[in-house]
Amino acid sequence: MDKKAQIMGMPFQMIFSLILIAVFIYSAFVGIRYFMQTADQAKILTFLADLDSKVEQAWLTTESKQTYSFDLPSKIKYVCFANVNSTVKGKTGIEACSDFEDKYSLNFKDKNLFFCPAEGAWQVGAPIYKMIDCKGRNCLNFSKSPYCIENLNGKISITLEKKLGEGKIQLS
Repeated sequence: MDKKAQIMGMPFQMIFSLILIAVFIYSAFVGIRYFMQTADQAKILTFLADLDSKVEQAWLTTESKQTYSFDLPSKIKYVCFANVNSTVKGKTGIEACSDFEDKYSLNFKDKNLFFCPAEGAWQVGAPIYKMIDCKGRNCLNFSKSPYCIENLNGKISITLEKKLGEGKIQLS
């Protein structure tokens, strides 16, 4: 009888061990995904803060032209700029931005920057649009509205140019 009880207890121990292993593996994947999302959120928030700082710094100078490189998560395909309170619906012509045009353009008031696709920022808890300004004033000028810059391999390059006597910064 003792041997039969030992044999019957063995499958229970195996099943319990497999369940524990599965729980540990699942927990590891959840933890890794959480840290990756936190890293993406930090990249987006750092980009927004750095861009805001660089724009204000350029605005305060008399004349400047500087190109900056920023890191962004690869989930964000484009960073787009548009005139304040303008509608962007149907104007980008970029497939990745169609979700923004359909879902979020109504909430775009008083903003001049947005990410495409918006889900790349939204899924990690970062803002999908923001107002980049200079001491509360709209100080950016673009060649067209919306003006979109492609994210290439997690890097985006933006040139800020302020000419002598102009109040706005040309973004390219």
